[in-house]
Amino acid sequence: MVDNCTKTRVFGLFKRLLASAAVLSALTLSATGASAITTTYINDEAGFLTAAGGGLTTESFESFTPNGAPVASIATPGFTLEDTGTGPFQDDLRTCPAGFCAGFAFPTDGSIYVHASGQITFNFNTAVNAVAFDVVNIQFQGVDLTTNVGDVFNNETVNIGANSLNFIGIVNDTTAFTSLTVNFTNHENSVAIDRVTFDNFAVVPEPGMMTIFGFGLVGLAISRRRKLTCA
Repeated sequence: MVDNCTKTRVFGLFKRLLASAAVLSALTLSATGASAITTTYINDEAGFLTAAGGGLTTESFESFTPNGAPVASIATPGFTLEDTGTGPFQDDLRTCPAGFCAGFAFPTDGSIYVHASGQITFNFNTAVNAVAFDVVNIQFQGVDLTTNVGDVFNNETVNIGANSLNFIGIVNDTTAFTSLTVNFTNHENSVAIDRVTFDNFAVVPEPGMMTIFGFGLVGLAISRRRKLTCA
């Protein structure tokens, strides 16, 4: 006849096996089931703000001296902006250059913006999930967005007209990235960048994964309790 303690040990072993399977299943789901869902927000600031949530940081370049000489990059407290274009405005990264401020009918926040070529790269000091900025361009047909985690977006509908203000945003709800390259399809023209907004928000695990993981922890706790009772 099997005593109660032996039954308890067998039951505890069974519980441990179930718990291990649940934990393994949860880890497998979290490793393979989650995929990045990245969304672009072209001229949709309200949608971007809703997706990004609170705690956003904004850089308006107001602390920089305007009308500086062209440089390859500009370092801010949160990121470095590089001019990576290949056209005639390559390395023409400067704040509100003389003769351009009035021409662009810009900026949108404060009195200074950044003048750049047809391609720029944001390198963030800390990985972020959300980035947006205002841009004015005399003439461009579209914009391509690429992050270092594999996001690639091509949008050829941004061209609204000369000196038109455009809002461009990107949100990745599962994977943070450290760089964003923005390629304007017409490299023969320059752009004006202002009001760069960015944030790194916590990614919340899917409810199903949390439930499975929770059951696994409960099973482990029960098996541990029964083991101690029969020790």
